Amino acid sequence: MLTLMNFRVLVAVAETGSIRVAAQKLGRTPSAVSMSLKQLEEAIGTPLFDGDRKAHPTRLGWNCVETARDLLNHYDTACASITANARTESSHCTVAAVVSFAAEILPAAVRRVRQKLPEFRISLRESLSIRLGDLVADGLVDVAFGRGPSLREEVLYEPLFVDRYSLVCEDNHALAIQGAAVGWDTVLAQPLVAFENYEGYLREILERNPVTLRVSSASSAFAMIRAGMGSCVMPNLSRSLAPTGVRFLPIVDPAAYRTIGILKRRGRRLSPATMLLLDRVRRTVTDQAERLGLEPVTDQPKTDP
Repeated sequence: MLTLMNFRVLVAVAETGSIRVAAQKLGRTPSAVSMSLKQLEEAIGTPLFDGDRKAHPTRLGWNCVETARDLLNHYDTACASITANARTESSHCTVAAVVSFAAEILPAAVRRVRQKLPEFRISLRESLSIRLGDLVADGLVDVAFGRGPSLREEVLYEPLFVDRYSLVCEDNHALAIQGAAVGWDTVLAQPLVAFENYEGYLREILERNPVTLRVSSASSAFAMIRAGMGSCVMPNLSRSLAPTGVRFLPIVDPAAYRTIGILKRRGRRLSPATMLLLDRVRRTVTDQAERLGLEPVTDQPKTDP
């Protein structure tokens, strides 16, 4: 019988020169080793050893031993590669996130994952919320974190927290010196730096102010604010990216907020590492909510319907 185990027995007996020693090496009984050799010789149709003690392979036996070694080395290498790839895949996660989430929530969550799974690896893409649904739906990332829900019906959305907007201005700005919350009339009376990706309610409000300076990133917005080019409406989570010299003033409007959540593809089986990351993200949001001024959303389903 031509099996991998029988070839493994052949090599072990040829290398040790003893059925008994080969049996110890393989963790089998001598009778089982003898039976394997008998099956192999019957399948080939000729003896592979001189004499009954199986101490000395024939010339054909040695040829079979060399071929079997190559076969077993290839098999063992392939098995090790498959196992390593599976282990790597199960501990790897690809993620897309809005910049503020990637800067404030994700590092703490990843640190928590590695406390339980030291080999955890993550590949992160920072992206605008409007692109996250496509990244998830097209299989380019395992999960994403940002505004939702997505327009792609194959993408599920789980809200995590409400992040309110503030007016961000220089420390020496008159409004910053007053330090009070501001209404939209006050906001719209200021020279404004605006983001290109405002959406919905916020876009409608800010269109009342003729904006002359638009930016695509928080770093650009902060640079313009510090250069005295105007103030900017930004989410509170952006505080983690803020340089010194700026002040966040709350906006007096219950509707001035965004909801940040998890986007994942419907029906996609997530790796254990990705599931662990999602759990640690939820815990981090709960633990850090008060410090960051976030309002956790806790009454949403966390599994596919």
